[in-house]
Amino acid sequence: MDDKLRYICKVSQITLQIFQTALNKVILYAFTKIHQTYYHILKLLKIQTVLKLYSFYGD
Repeated sequence: MDDKLRYICKVSQITLQIFQTALNKVILYAFTKIHQTYYHILKLLKIQTVLKLYSFYGD
């Protein structure tokens, strides 16, 4: 019975580690995607501002 309990604990521990690693990877991926999107939006806004300034002073 003791060996069986130890085995269950070990399997649970390994399962938890796998889930934790997977969760960390998902979180990291999500943050990377959010950062890339944010950076892309900022770049687009910058380009639009430059174009507006150019068209304003171009006339």
